[in-house]
Amino acid sequence: MKRREFLRRLGVGSLAAMGFSRFALAQARPVKLAALLPLTGPFAFAGNAGREGFVDGVDYVNEVLGGIAGRKLELIVEDTGYDVAKGTAAFNRVLSRERPDELLFVYGDSTGLSKALAPEIARIGLPYSATSFANELADPEKYPTIFVFGPTYNDMMEARSACKRARPGSPSSTPTRSSAATPSPTSRSGPRLWGWRWSTRR
Repeated sequence: MKRREFLRRLGVGSLAAMGFSRFALAQARPVKLAALLPLTGPFAFAGNAGREGFVDGVDYVNEVLGGIAGRKLELIVEDTGYDVAKGTAAFNRVLSRERPDELLFVYGDSTGLSKALAPEIARIGLPYSATSFANELADPEKYPTIFVFGPTYNDMMEARSACKRARPGSPSSTPTRSSAATPSPTSRSGPRLWGWRWSTRR
């Protein structure tokens, strides 16, 4: 499925096309967001801070927005310990425990975990994002339901190189805003984020 088609179906509320065939028939049941976070281990400080953000976000959706299509949003948090094996096991627990028509989205903690889960996520068409900016994950053809919210690592390195070239003594470079009709050839982020393109004058 093309990413544009996926978003169109999601946007018009046709969740049945994504496997949520009983979405409208189960108004009393919640929809769920699973967050796979490092609550222990070397990045526990980030995982626990992230959990607080997710809790606040879910509270906002339920208390201010009235839920999603009249259904309560429920947060599921699993500890990964910032370990790919533990994170994969946590992901499998979520899939085995939760109903497919209730599991709305999964968030992962790292590039390593995301790459390990990507084939299965693509197979089942599960919406997913993570703390990762890997170029290969931001491929809308291969992974239409994986969203990379920001410039990829390749984009970052290209911007760094462009900044170096713009320093005094280097060939002058002028930043120009890219147009929606002319995306950067390396920009493959989920929902397209238009950044700066650099034209070098010698």
